[in-house]
Amino acid sequence: MRKKSFIKILVERRIPHILGSYLVAGTSLILFIEYLVEKYQFPPQYPTLALFALIGILPSVIILSYFHGAPGKDEWTKVEKVGIPVNVLFIAGILFFGDSLNIWNLEVNKMSPTSETVLIHITSLPGDIDKYMGDDRYKNIKGRKLIPLSINKLDSVRKNIESIMLGEFIDTEYDMEVKNSLEDVTFLNKYSVLSFDDLSFSNVSINYKRFKCNRLHYINVYQFEKELDSSRPKYYFSEMRWNKLPSSGWNGSFAQSDFTNIEDQIFGFMREMYSGSGQVGTVLSIEDEIVYIKLNNLKIKENMNLAGESLYDFSKDGRKDRIDDLSNGITYLSNYNDTTSQLQIKSYSDEILSIQNGTGFNWFFDKEGNKNLRKFTTGFIYKLKVVDLQSDSIAVTKITELSYPYVKIRAGEQITVD
Repeated sequence: MRKKSFIKILVERRIPHILGSYLVAGTSLILFIEYLVEKYQFPPQYPTLALFALIGILPSVIILSYFHGAPGKDEWTKVEKVGIPVNVLFIAGILFFGDSLNIWNLEVNKMSPTSETVLIHITSLPGDIDKYMGDDRYKNIKGRKLIPLSINKLDSVRKNIESIMLGEFIDTEYDMEVKNSLEDVTFLNKYSVLSFDDLSFSNVSINYKRFKCNRLHYINVYQFEKELDSSRPKYYFSEMRWNKLPSSGWNGSFAQSDFTNIEDQIFGFMREMYSGSGQVGTVLSIEDEIVYIKLNNLKIKENMNLAGESLYDFSKDGRKDRIDDLSNGITYLSNYNDTTSQLQIKSYSDEILSIQNGTGFNWFFDKEGNKNLRKFTTGFIYKLKVVDLQSDSIAVTKITELSYPYVKIRAGEQITVD
């Protein structure tokens, strides 16, 4: 009688079928555990533990499939009675002692994603002071004159911020950089990115080529002139951020006024943005004064204060949404005759024309035919309070403040802890 080949024996015992099913089931299990880690804050080492267990138990799976894979009843062999318990005990021992020695946490650290470089440039450009006239953020200045900080003051602020940021984010995915050398500071000042204009978009690329950063923050700080001789002078800063570089399509801005400690103010702003206490969910729907939030942070509780900011995405309906908000702003501001309101109306009108005609940074397509996928925020902020939590990770919130009453809150906008 002709002896069967080894491969034919494996097929008859359905070993390839069983191992294939095991691979599919194991992969599905790991993906499900990763979902639980991301969605419900399960311990981050669970996927690693599951992967080890699935690989470690593989000898037992092979033994069982070899002796019991073929149709019909089979007796338990000595190999099974000894091999499977030894395999299970080995896995249990490794899991137990590995947890005691913190091996699994080390593995998680090794498998963590590559850090993102965040470049923070703190400056005080004299030539930019007049640019804030007519800007949304100019209302914080209230007609007071701004003066630039001295070189020594800026140098001190940069070094202090660098020390604070390095300590705060030492064990995170963010690599914080604050440039201090004269060469780097001069370069960053020359190629500033403090506006939504063609020059800034071009300068973003220039800065990226030199510093290879993933995110770029430009912070322009000034002192109020009438506070010059005060023992507690007050300051103002305007910030522009450019995320997901080298693309310049995702950007935003922020401004803060009348604070007395520059380092504390900048650090607080950056910590809220990067520490993880910031983004907690996205807007799901809006009904009058009630905003429903889909949470990604289940630590949110009733009576907490949240904040949102209008987001315009040109890859979707961002152009129309922006025009709608600006048009509503013009109608709203037409009821006021002060200089700031009239300047704001002109600024809004000019931007509407730019969006409609595809000029400036609102272009439709570039030279290669790529569509403008710009995504940005402009400081249109609103405040919310959590009034109820639903079982399906939905927070019911009530609008407590609209900084710009003519701006519409929309689904998909990101919500942060206020």
